[in-house]
Amino acid sequence: MAHVLITGAEGFLARKLANELAREGNIGGTTITKLTLVDVLAPDYESPTQAPFSVNIVKADVYKDSNLIVTLRPDIIFHMAVVPADRAEDDVHTGYFTNVDGTRALLESIRTTQGYKPRLVLSSSILSLDKDGTRRMPHTSFGTEKAISELLLEDYSRRGFVDGIAIRLPMITVRPGDPNGDHRFDFLSSLVREPLRGLPTVCPVSLTTLNYVASPRSAVRFLIHAAYVSPQKLACNERTVTMPGLMVPVFSLLASLNLTTGAKAVELIRIQPDSLIQDMVSQFPCGPFELKRANELGFVLSDDSFDDIISAYIYDELGGQKYSPPATLMKNHHTTKLPHDHSENTDDTQNDIPVA
Repeated sequence: MAHVLITGAEGFLARKLANELAREGNIGGTTITKLTLVDVLAPDYESPTQAPFSVNIVKADVYKDSNLIVTLRPDIIFHMAVVPADRAEDDVHTGYFTNVDGTRALLESIRTTQGYKPRLVLSSSILSLDKDGTRRMPHTSFGTEKAISELLLEDYSRRGFVDGIAIRLPMITVRPGDPNGDHRFDFLSSLVREPLRGLPTVCPVSLTTLNYVASPRSAVRFLIHAAYVSPQKLACNERTVTMPGLMVPVFSLLASLNLTTGAKAVELIRIQPDSLIQDMVSQFPCGPFELKRANELGFVLSDDSFDDIISAYIYDELGGQKYSPPATLMKNHHTTKLPHDHSENTDDTQNDIPVA
């Protein structure tokens, strides 16, 4: 029997996690008896009719109300309350207040509650790492906040106060919702999301820019699996694990978009690099990542290719059936011309991307 609690439950990934738990009814074979959804905004959540447990909605601030949250004594806590990367970069106080102070307040409330030691799954990010993905050396405020939270969780777990695990997620795409106009951290999703709505969009980085990505489906599976990894497999100083992902240059993303949706979608994209965004994104971790630990613990990527990520988005968010390319496309190797990269004076043939 397990009582599961999710902080930041209004977020899109937390909603997907809640829905998946409702569909499965258990976590790692343990029956879920209650799901509590916590957010500073009262989560607008309708439990699927087949959910075999009660769902409680709690309006609370993780920092101010951490003691209240802990008095509920959930067995598993998914800590997903977060100020997103773009806002954390623009509003330093709010970013650190939520992403660091909120995490420490929650850990402190757990520590000071006698006889209570839940499994706490911290949703972290590869942005806590350096460009090579080998060391904690973030290049953004958001990444720094996540690195601090990872260290806090590791130390509180070392001291025996909590049974914690932090999972570093790749850049999660495609994110649903409306474009926010900020391309620093959302441009990957925008390159798929907007064209599928018939809307033009801009790619602010060059076609060769590498991105380490995973789908929301994979992220949800990572989170659920982290909740039941055996504590015996988690050494006190190995509580943070980098998740598997796909290494995708922008030109491969656009080729996948062309294959799964057609040339009209790609034609809505203009390659218009922004030097400030390019400089920032060029510092994002792009590996090669050390995934031995993740593999040993049983974390599995659900995405075989970026084609799968686009098809999953169409199915999950646009109400369409999962795309299946015509047999002729699967058999015949052909070339589609992608938008010209205006950042370099290159021969146009360099933008001819093989699609098979």
